Amino acid sequence: IRFPGPDVVECYEIIATSIRRNHALKELAWCSNLIPSDEQADLLIESIIDNRSIKFIRLLNCFKQSDANGCRAMASLLTCGRPFNLLNFSGNGLSGIDDVAA
Repeated sequence: IRFPGPDVVECYEIIATSIRRNHALKELAWCSNLIPSDEQADLLIESIIDNRSIKFIRLLNCFKQSDANGCRAMASLLTCGRPFNLLNFSGNGLSGIDDVAA
């Protein structure tokens, strides 16, 4: 799925709201759909954190070569205090991975 440029903010708001409210959702896979900015990444990550039913998260190849900071997104999930069974950030080329460890 590709989101249209001018409507991308509205699309992410709708998606984030859907993720936040769908408490039947146990797994979230976001694969090869580039997140265009930190603002959209924040919407997505905050909705995942807010939905305590989600235990398996796959954010694959969605930060590489985009303007969103994948290390920051990963750090938000790792430090939110929520337990996850799986957190997979494969294929994102997180070169600033030291930022996450800090």
